[in-house]
Amino acid sequence: MLTLAPMVKYAVDAQMAEAPKRVGIADLMACGLGELVRSLDRYEPSEDATLEQFVWGQIQSAVRGELGGHARAPRSTRRRSRSRPRARRDAALAQAAEAAITG
Repeated sequence: MLTLAPMVKYAVDAQMAEAPKRVGIADLMACGLGELVRSLDRYEPSEDATLEQFVWGQIQSAVRGELGGHARAPRSTRRRSRSRPRARRDAALAQAAEAAITG
């Protein structure tokens, strides 16, 4: 486990660039280390992934999940807020295309 612990630090450091200021690195490290222990228990050597590949994916997923828990708005709200400008742009393009066709 100690040889894989640096993976947790690397994964957390990579995610901290996108993390809100109010999220502490200690929270993400604790989450990542906990997932490291759990993933060591769940690893099946008969699968195609190496231990390092399996653990890396599990740690990254757990850290992202922890960051999602600290989000100010639920995921569905953030998704809708991204789709509104897209819908407006599509409507404007359709209106411009219709105006160009009708002259």
